[in-house]
Amino acid sequence: MGELISTQIDTLLNQIAAGNDKAIETLYRHYHRPLFAFVRHLINADEAADDIVHDTFMAVWKNPLNFNGRSKFFTWLCAIAKNKTLDHQRKIRRHQRLPIDEWDDDLADTAADASWDVQGHFEDIELNEIMQGCIDALPLPQREATYWVYYQDLRLEEVARLQNSPANTIKTRLLHARSKLRDCLEKVFSLADTEKG
Repeated sequence: MGELISTQIDTLLNQIAAGNDKAIETLYRHYHRPLFAFVRHLINADEAADDIVHDTFMAVWKNPLNFNGRSKFFTWLCAIAKNKTLDHQRKIRRHQRLPIDEWDDDLADTAADASWDVQGHFEDIELNEIMQGCIDALPLPQREATYWVYYQDLRLEEVARLQNSPANTIKTRLLHARSKLRDCLEKVFSLADTEKG
């Protein structure tokens, strides 16, 4: 995803303020996927992530002129989404959380292809799930910093602004996150080796 240039964003936000629904659709089409990926990294539920992304764009639609241009537009969207995610997590704590299992509809079609490497596919899925589980176990500030630096390629200064923390604090969070991820992965794979042996 390339960031829209500031004049495009300003034009779209002014059009949204004037009631032009096509402008919010343009922003949605451009930013939905990366914003979903960001939210999905914060919580482990696709349906909830979709709802949070929708709520984020509703907030932009209701108050488009709240964007002041001091950060990148996507960074601003992430800040809104982070707040919506925290609200969602507070609600979950009040109610019992049920796991959400979703079936990949394309899996059946893919499995019918004789050239498909079934074992490799499930090993990739398993590895991704293990990594996601390790990331999900990180404290939220470390999880966010990891996502923004390693998945969105933001600079430390941008992450510091998003997390309202000094850049050195972000470096420390990343250092601790890498250490915890390494420990988590070593534990998972040493358990797997123990079970095999």
